[in-house]
Amino acid sequence: MRNCLIISLLIVFSSVAALAQTSSKPVHYQVDYLHPALSIDRSQLSEATDINGLNQYFDETWVAEYKSVAITAIVDSKEQRAFAQNDKLTNEQISILRKVDSGTEIKVDVNYIPDNSLSHNDVKTYSFSFQLQPETMALFPGGAKALDNYLEAKLARHIKSSDLDDYVLASATFIVDDSGNITDINLFNSSRDEEIDKVLLDAVRDMPSWTPARYADGRIVSQSIAVSIGDPESCSINLLKMR
Repeated sequence: MRNCLIISLLIVFSSVAALAQTSSKPVHYQVDYLHPALSIDRSQLSEATDINGLNQYFDETWVAEYKSVAITAIVDSKEQRAFAQNDKLTNEQISILRKVDSGTEIKVDVNYIPDNSLSHNDVKTYSFSFQLQPETMALFPGGAKALDNYLEAKLARHIKSSDLDDYVLASATFIVDDSGNITDINLFNSSRDEEIDKVLLDAVRDMPSWTPARYADGRIVSQSIAVSIGDPESCSINLLKMR
């Protein structure tokens, strides 16, 4: 009887200890660099041979017949434009894309006859634009390890995983401008707890200046970043990265 009691108490104490360990587990946190839905780097641009290489969302099954495909970009501070007769990039278009000025907009206009069951179709235009991602991302002073230490001190020591509901991911977005200053701080997703939201926003507001993002040619550019806490499997992370 006494042995059974001891075993029962050990099980209870073990369960309580496990529960305490789980409830005191520091909150998960992460940092994401945010890019527009249409965003490619210089290597992807140099490898592109057709429209789909510039825009993964372009679906050629929409098209019954191409009329023209125009690409407009800035090269050496001057606007240049070149045309193709279908979705395959011409040598002139490829040349423009490989010389495009860093941080400038590239615009694509696809004029086509849609593929559908109508007896008559007018020419439609599908347009999109994008910029190249910088080769060097914005950097917290001291690098990734220093940023991890900072967020651990500002977030993980104050928020436990049990403080947030399941499947909740709270995110604060901000911009590191071309001077390295933290600007445009916003609460993208709430934790549903005002105090936790405040801790998250304060952690971003109190950050020191960063080294701004930079292209290979030395041009400095602002960059959007997010700091998130909570469940990394939350669907919110997909919405966040599409911004």
